[in-house]
Amino acid sequence: MKISVRALGPIKANCYIVDGRLMIDPGDDTAGLDAFIREEGAGIEACVITHGHFDHMLGAQHIQKKYGARLMISRADAPALESAKKAVTPWDYEDHFTPTQADELLDEGKREICGIPFELLLTPGHTPGGLCLLNREAGVLFTGDTLFRFGYGRTDLPGGDMAQLRRSLMRLLTLDDSLRVYPGHGESACLKDIKRSFGL
Repeated sequence: MKISVRALGPIKANCYIVDGRLMIDPGDDTAGLDAFIREEGAGIEACVITHGHFDHMLGAQHIQKKYGARLMISRADAPALESAKKAVTPWDYEDHFTPTQADELLDEGKREICGIPFELLLTPGHTPGGLCLLNREAGVLFTGDTLFRFGYGRTDLPGGDMAQLRRSLMRLLTLDDSLRVYPGHGESACLKDIKRSFGL
């Protein structure tokens, strides 16, 4: 599995291109997004949004319309695609928000996206519909803002719930130590090392 990453926008949200066809989190910088796709020589067929916050999804309508990518998000976070307020978009960024709708709403379970097998794990807490993508064969886990190298997503924004996030974190932290975690911000890390930072 080939994974390329580019940190986009002022908050440096990670945008991933997997095997040149699948994008995860299109960020909030369309010029940077276009440059990333061009430099990777990618032909984006689908785009999965891990959660409905502006810094991870303001590029959604752009990637959908310009590249014809099939846009996917969890059911619980889908309303964020249509509302700047629900996407927690800062007032000075609202001009960048272009509402759109998902082509497909994702539920928990196994499925292929762009021919790549994933286990979709619903991990609410940071947002009501946080979504992680696990590929056991390649040993990778995309966690959005649920889990970082040295921490986890905040819960003080609308829709955040610390009790839910705790349960989601415990679920992720019981997965195989050898998994490589690709978070929504910051560097990737081995899950074993992340567990150590949690004292596990």
